[in-house]
Amino acid sequence: MPEVLIIGGGVAGLEAALTLAEHEIESVIIEKELRLGGKASLYNCKAVDGVCQACGACLAGQRVRAVEEQELVKALVAARVAGMRNLQDGLEVDVETPNGRLTFQVRGIIVAAGIDTFSPALRAEFGYSHLPGVVTALEIEGIIRESPEILGESPRLAFIQCFGSREVGAGVPYCSRVCCLYVPKLAGLVKGELPGSRVDIYFMDRQRYEALYRPKTSFCTHIRAMPSKVHLMGSKELEVIYDDPETRKPTARRYDWVVLCPALVPGKDLPSLASLLELGTGRGGFLQVGAGGTTNRDRVLAAGACTGPMSIIESIASGRAAAGKMASELRRQR
Repeated sequence: MPEVLIIGGGVAGLEAALTLAEHEIESVIIEKELRLGGKASLYNCKAVDGVCQACGACLAGQRVRAVEEQELVKALVAARVAGMRNLQDGLEVDVETPNGRLTFQVRGIIVAAGIDTFSPALRAEFGYSHLPGVVTALEIEGIIRESPEILGESPRLAFIQCFGSREVGAGVPYCSRVCCLYVPKLAGLVKGELPGSRVDIYFMDRQRYEALYRPKTSFCTHIRAMPSKVHLMGSKELEVIYDDPETRKPTARRYDWVVLCPALVPGKDLPSLASLLELGTGRGGFLQVGAGGTTNRDRVLAAGACTGPMSIIESIASGRAAAGKMASELRRQR
């Protein structure tokens, strides 16, 4: 029987399960989707000319395969936690599965419920869903993976970074952090596939990542401004309206594609899960954690991007840290 129940089968949850297995601790992963891997499994490798860009996209598949081969880890997909009760020496957790309700008695829980992205539909003035050529970063990855010729031989692309970040009215008052590292790798992927492409990147600021960012995007035009609107000019051409950072006057540039790079936000199920487990949340609705993923509840730790925006590599490290903390706690209780 599993000693630890892990909520979420993304990279943080997978890494937590694998780390527990290293300590010879059995675990069960509860994943609401039909497959393991989480959001990280949807991203492409960003290697350019065979050179790894350390994006972490390949790590999701590696962790999924490792979990499938690990005898100390059981995974349930299309499953959700439905209830939890305290026991004298652990926790009792109800899980809804396609085959009915299961109940697990475990000594600890690691919450690794993942993350979502800001909905482009909340900013209709950018034209997502009704203007051809306005897509999200994840969608442009899919196009590059499946049919890069759709973009054209020499496309003009605008990457709008920070989309939805620091939107106090939309409940996203924070910076998503990882966009500054993700966008240059994605832009490099586009340039590698389509050498004739022209890429502009719109951004608010880059905080401490500027030194890393610039060398990787020397082929891009960097515009420190947040566009206010996207128009359709004719049948296909897109016009991006923004205030020029030097003149402070409205300015327009035209493109074939506008790529929205949305903010990272808590998963839509996180509020109900936090309520069910009686976990505290903080700024932006993410779970509040201390060192090693400690929460306000005994026997419950949290890991990965449900505790705040982080990269794939950071999520893996977070899952490993939480599992190490859990293993130490379980040894101490024996």
